[in-house]
Amino acid sequence: MVGEFTNEVLNTSDDFDCLMSVTENRGDFWQWDGSSEPKRLFPNAARRQQDREPLYEENSAIYITSVEALQNTGSILGGNVRIRTIPQMAAYDINTEEDFLIAESIAAKT
Repeated sequence: MVGEFTNEVLNTSDDFDCLMSVTENRGDFWQWDGSSEPKRLFPNAARRQQDREPLYEENSAIYITSVEALQNTGSILGGNVRIRTIPQMAAYDINTEEDFLIAESIAAKT
């Protein structure tokens, strides 16, 4: 998968600082501050997940950033970002012990 990203960067003439992986998400998001009523973040979005416009979640799996952009901006994203979706299973992020146990289970089944 990283090879596909690298090939895209090497074989394109488009001007961008960072190519990063994202995961498509069609969730129904709500906000709640703990004191007032929870509010649907996108109240006009379709109720059925299949009918919603997707959001794209930065998944921290792959970043390919130009050295110049990183030096100039101090950010891995630079100033001009391009995204590519990858499957949720390829983007699984391990931040907790529970995440690690889930990742081990996924790896054992593949």
